Amino acid sequence: MAALSIIVVLAFFLSLLLRWFQNHSMVVGWPIFFLNMNRRTIYMGITFVLTYGSIIGIGYFFGIWLGLAALVLKFVIGRVSFHHYLKRAVAELAEWEYQQMLKDRSDTNVPFEQLDTMARFLRVASPWVDFTMDESAMRQEAYRRAHQAIQDRVMRG
Repeated sequence: MAALSIIVVLAFFLSLLLRWFQNHSMVVGWPIFFLNMNRRTIYMGITFVLTYGSIIGIGYFFGIWLGLAALVLKFVIGRVSFHHYLKRAVAELAEWEYQQMLKDRSDTNVPFEQLDTMARFLRVASPWVDFTMDESAMRQEAYRRAHQAIQDRVMRG
């Protein structure tokens, strides 16, 4: 009985690590192995069964209150890890967007023929872009774009 309770606790800690990895992958992007939806579904199913099975096992072996504490710990770990990676990814992408906006603004005075291909495409494809924004407005717009892009990535999976 003692060996089984130790296995249940180890399974719970393993499930927390798997959840942390799942949150990282949802925000940053899945590794190549998990780009196949069947593999990803199996991974999420195993994580689900391991997590809630071990929580039920902890409740059975150690009492309902420790089982509830394990459930709360699972939610806290999941939320903290997701928001950690979400904030980091948004900040990195917002900085990249801001640098691109600065580069695009510096290209507004350059004649069209002297621009490289991407700058030409930007000028033709997005004539509505406002290059007269001040620095704080550009940072806010870059953050808004980055947050939307990361949110779309998370929602698509």
